[in-house]
Amino acid sequence: MPPPRVSSPASTLNLQEVLFVLFKHKYKILLCMLLGVVSALGVILFYPRLYVSEAKLLMRYVLDRSAIDPVEDGNGMQSEPLTESLINSEVEILTSWDIAEQVVKAIGPEKLLPGAKGDLLKPAARIVSNGLTVSARKGSNVIFVSFKNKDPELATRVLEQLISLYFIKHLEVHRSANAFEFVSQQADRARSRLDTTETLLKRLKSDAGITSLKDGRDNLNADLAKTSQALQIASAEQAEQQARVEELKTSLAGKVSDPAQIAAPPPYAEESQQYRALLGRLDKLRQKNLELLAKYTPQNPLVTLNQNQIADLEKQRAQLESKFPALTTMLPEASPRSQQLDLLGERARLAGLDAKTNALRTRFDQLQEQARIFSDIAPQIEQLERTKEMEEANYKYFNASLEKARVDEALDPAKIPNISAVQTPSPAVKASAGLKKIVIALIGGGTALGLSVSFLIELLFNRTVKRPSEVESLLGMPPLLSIPDSGQSNQTPPWEPGHFIGPYSDAIRDRLILYFELSGMTRRPKLLGVASFSSGAGTSTLGAALAAAFSRTVAGKVLFVDINPGHPGFNSYFNGKPAASLAAALHPAQRRSMSMATNNLFLATVASPGEEGSPLSLKRLHDLLPDLKASDYDYIIFDMPPLSPISPSLTLSGLMDKVLLIIDSEKNNRDFVKRTYEELIACRANVSVIFNRVHSYSAKWLQAGV
Repeated sequence: MPPPRVSSPASTLNLQEVLFVLFKHKYKILLCMLLGVVSALGVILFYPRLYVSEAKLLMRYVLDRSAIDPVEDGNGMQSEPLTESLINSEVEILTSWDIAEQVVKAIGPEKLLPGAKGDLLKPAARIVSNGLTVSARKGSNVIFVSFKNKDPELATRVLEQLISLYFIKHLEVHRSANAFEFVSQQADRARSRLDTTETLLKRLKSDAGITSLKDGRDNLNADLAKTSQALQIASAEQAEQQARVEELKTSLAGKVSDPAQIAAPPPYAEESQQYRALLGRLDKLRQKNLELLAKYTPQNPLVTLNQNQIADLEKQRAQLESKFPALTTMLPEASPRSQQLDLLGERARLAGLDAKTNALRTRFDQLQEQARIFSDIAPQIEQLERTKEMEEANYKYFNASLEKARVDEALDPAKIPNISAVQTPSPAVKASAGLKKIVIALIGGGTALGLSVSFLIELLFNRTVKRPSEVESLLGMPPLLSIPDSGQSNQTPPWEPGHFIGPYSDAIRDRLILYFELSGMTRRPKLLGVASFSSGAGTSTLGAALAAAFSRTVAGKVLFVDINPGHPGFNSYFNGKPAASLAAALHPAQRRSMSMATNNLFLATVASPGEEGSPLSLKRLHDLLPDLKASDYDYIIFDMPPLSPISPSLTLSGLMDKVLLIIDSEKNNRDFVKRTYEELIACRANVSVIFNRVHSYSAKWLQAGV
């Protein structure tokens, strides 16, 4: 049987975990909830009776009539859209200490502090400030104002006075006193400075011959670039043409000696030029034909079209040659007269290029001079334009401020068009909202305390194994069987009928028999060990009941061996049945004198009855191993000592065919269980887990999967 995988326990909090905690600690939770309810009742009985008056203010917009605001609406008054920050600003005005003191002065501090003496302004203002509540819901432009006091009439009166004083305070904050005259003077000065700047700017632009500084600079740079490029091209053409004229003059001087010949017109001059041009075109078309044939087939339309053009030119050449036969003899070398005519034409073209170059050079010099003048005046224009922009902005600003100041000058402080009372201060009623919140908080806090304590205990402080699902997540294998906590103190021996462990021992027996058959283990005897992690976990009860279950099934004999040294009350546990030593139980001659607990079930201990035995060591078990294998028992079941770092059960488990490891629910630490289980696997022990004394805290229909 391959060793099961040992994995870390999952830390997820699922529904079954929550239900387990809730039902297990239900009394703690109910107790904390009861404490919260009792506290809430105490608050209800002893909470001071307060009365509250409420009012609502609608903020349409905020008019800020100071002389320094840059935004203006169509009527010349600045109107800022309502934002959360603006609403909060109005809330701060309502809750300011200044308004609280003004309310106290208007009502009288003796009304708020009856019977008190001395300077009552600040204490009374503190009462107003503490009893005032101002809030605004997110996304709403309505401000909720309320005031609490023990006197219902005083609560309404204070709130009325506070709202009245708030209207005046609002205007004081958002307006400028005597701003009209100041803003009017500033607007006139801004207009005068702007006119002066505009006049000077127009004069400079007129001198520079531009309307826009940027457009003038761009146009001048473009003209300079174009003229420079055209001048370079014309100069190159001029030099080329000059060279061509010089070459023609040299050639003509070597062939013509008589000036009269130069003056006579050449024969067939026009036809000769036409003939030479035709031959040149023929050469180009023939070259193109070769290039096309290298790319395309002779049937290609491009090749065909080119060949047709060649044929037409050949036909024209033949016509000229038949009409003027002398053309064929004139082709190798042009006549001096023809060269003379060419020289005259080239000289005329050279003269035109000279004139063009001179004109471009003159234009380029003019543009350079204009650029120099422009570069001198451009910084002045730029400075004036920046000054103009600033003065225009100042003029617009003061003009808008002038209109606002004019309205502010004539505004009546009692009229506030942007704020209106949606609800005037209502008659005072008992304040129950705060009391309800306190009561809910106390009850909810008690419940939350109970839940928190329960979950902290189960998830953080209590490190024991509590449920079969934890065994599977901890050890990587499900328990062979889970035995619930019966709560019975059964004094009868486990092999007797009616003991509660009987059905569970029968189920374990059947599963072990099936396992041995599937594993092909047919040898006798089969050694079974029953171990646990702590004393009193039920190893003796389960081992004896399992031995009795095997004795009722098999035809052979079953031996139950208690290897716990000096097991207290062993004989009384087995209802006084005598138990022989293990050595005596393994010898048939001595076994005849032994009494059977039930049919085919024999009981034995490590030492002889009445002696203080010692733990069954690995060497001693090895010494007895030949006798164990030679015995005629079908099953030998060992009640092993609790597992610990010094317990022999770790080493003895490797000699067993099967070890039943009992985990006591809510008593065995999960870290110790995991560590010890890993040591058993390392000792090559074949382990199956029995989860004993499982506690049920919830209803049966909620226990699925728990």
